[in-house]
Amino acid sequence: LVASQAGLSKVAETFAFDDIEVAAPILRRSSALSEATLLKVVNGQSQEHLMAVSKRAHVSETLSQALVEKGDDRVVSSLLQNDRAQIGLSTYDRIAERAENSEALQAPLVRRQGVPPELLNTIYLKAEASLKREILSKMENIPAADMEAAFARSRARVTDQYARPEDFQAAQRRIDALDYAGNLKPATLVT
Repeated sequence: LVASQAGLSKVAETFAFDDIEVAAPILRRSSALSEATLLKVVNGQSQEHLMAVSKRAHVSETLSQALVEKGDDRVVSSLLQNDRAQIGLSTYDRIAERAENSEALQAPLVRRQGVPPELLNTIYLKAEASLKREILSKMENIPAADMEAAFARSRARVTDQYARPEDFQAAQRRIDALDYAGNLKPATLVT
């Protein structure tokens, strides 16, 4: 039995790298393919192969990340529409970055369950009116504690993106000293 399963896995792997007409049903449905094999497919095959992988019944976070890195917008959109695909926070971040400049990704990202609220907020500024209404509707149903956590993650992201200069502490002390001495006036601010 073990030998026949190994043989089946080898045959499925061979078909997974074949022309898309042969590979697609194997990539979508075969449980004989290992994650390592699927990652090889994602890293070395056509966008059509990636599309088939994005539609699998089980797509792990690692596989989702690879699909987002290597796939075009059609592949990423398909991944977002796959309710059973597991997508990690860093992968959601990457998708949201892409969605800022890709209308094709905005609607699938907004409509997917489990997208971090702070990323929906990012998309809100770029989205068309109907998507903005969907985003607002989704945010109305988010518990207050979850929104606070989302705001904290958003603040951390902004802080990481716009790190303070090395001399910030010294400048802050200088301004505080000027303020304490009553010398914080418009002419002083210019210098």
